[in-house]
Amino acid sequence: METRIENGKLICTNVITKEELQRIQDKMLSDHFPWYYTEHVVEDKQKMTEDKDQLQFVHNFHGVSDVSTEWSNWELLYPIFNVLKANTFVRVKANNIPRTEKIIKHGFHADTRVVLSYTAIYYVNSTDGYTEFRDGTKVPSVENSMVVFPSYMEHTGTTCTDKRSRININMNYMPNHHDELTKGIRPEGADKIIKLWENVW
Repeated sequence: METRIENGKLICTNVITKEELQRIQDKMLSDHFPWYYTEHVVEDKQKMTEDKDQLQFVHNFHGVSDVSTEWSNWELLYPIFNVLKANTFVRVKANNIPRTEKIIKHGFHADTRVVLSYTAIYYVNSTDGYTEFRDGTKVPSVENSMVVFPSYMEHTGTTCTDKRSRININMNYMPNHHDELTKGIRPEGADKIIKLWENVW
């Protein structure tokens, strides 16, 4: 895996092996993988941009959701989890966003405001869609790449125009207190809290 930090976000490429990626793609891109329709992409509809009638299909692996939780597919993500070394997962879901005639941004939002919570977005397939942040940073949807950032950072996803759909896995989690992956992007004050954890543990 190769990593770089760009404007406070950790961008990772070649996250898992080709065999592990193929297994995820074979499962998630098949006609038999269960997706659940939702009428909106951003939970707060007031923050949705451009096209108010956006939609997506969701597969909920873990966490509170309006759609069914599919525990049977949890082990599919183990290779990604091994990279993240999370202490606790808050929510894990996959998004399947259908192709549109032009690129549509969904709307800037923050996944959570919890100081030590991180978001990791893993890209299952390569498309011309992307993740954009308030500061203008754009991370392209390239298969087997991932962007990791503090969950309070506002960001927006987009549709794509070149594939049937854009598929990514969104993970909100609390990192292990010995985690090196997020060390370079920790928000101010996080190190003090982590030291308190280390004294307790």
